Amino acid sequence: MALAPIVLALLVIVGFAASAWKYGVTHQMSGALSSCGGIIVGMLCFTQTPKLIESWSGLSLSNMLIVVLSFVIGLIAFFILKLIFHAVLTAIFNADSPLHHLSAGFGGALASLIPSLVLLAVLATGIRMTGTLMELRNLQHVTRAETYFSKNTYPKWPFLTRCRDEIEKIPMLARTFDMADPISKREVRNLAALLIASKNQEFVAHFQTTSKTSSIVDSEAFQEAGDDEDVRKINDANNRPGLLMNSVIQNQARSTSIRSELRDLDISEVIDSYLLSPGKLEAATARGKSSILLPTKPAAETR
Repeated sequence: MALAPIVLALLVIVGFAASAWKYGVTHQMSGALSSCGGIIVGMLCFTQTPKLIESWSGLSLSNMLIVVLSFVIGLIAFFILKLIFHAVLTAIFNADSPLHHLSAGFGGALASLIPSLVLLAVLATGIRMTGTLMELRNLQHVTRAETYFSKNTYPKWPFLTRCRDEIEKIPMLARTFDMADPISKREVRNLAALLIASKNQEFVAHFQTTSKTSSIVDSEAFQEAGDDEDVRKINDANNRPGLLMNSVIQNQARSTSIRSELRDLDISEVIDSYLLSPGKLEAATARGKSSILLPTKPAAETR
């Protein structure tokens, strides 16, 4: 079990409880609830806006424009909801209310568990999503054709990707987030990762001979995802968010024939074990030596 995320979570909970004890819980509650609302609105915009615009006008928005638009709309929703929730909670916790004892002191400390858990869920979701996108970007880099690394030049997996993996070591947490997170489900991101790496035929051959991936890449679901025209276009364009949100990939990732294998797959371990294998390291060393330019002899002086 990963201890660092648990210790951090406990510190957040204690900090919120101390603040609510002294200053009250109203602002914490309104902030937590409005954050949830803003994130939900932003995520709906992120996942549904491209489909709606394409169906209405046939236009296709860039990933950056979708992200910016979703962020702005989610932020507007946050501020509107903050005003609403603050007014409602102020009325609920007023001096004449039977719930007034939960507004501060010991009662406020207990009530602060709700906003602290909301904040932790938001942080964990953000880390999972960002870590997944950074993982796929790193994967595209290391699986390019004719790319060789030595032990010293082989890039580490991104920090947020490693943080995501530590969070998911907490029992039941990964499965819980898989139910709500639209793009970082383990089966979806691992299927997208295999498709990205499979653009290099060298990795296709490796996946077919590795026990952890052979049943996946040989399955009908994987073949159908890879053969889909839209998936190929998105993959060729290096559109990582597009792959994660593609309906074909999401549907095939849920296929009963490979879903459990995809969930249990550690893609970084599979890639590392191949690129840092003795054969690949020897090839990288040989390639490095062959690229060294030998010094040329100086031209003979003319008398």
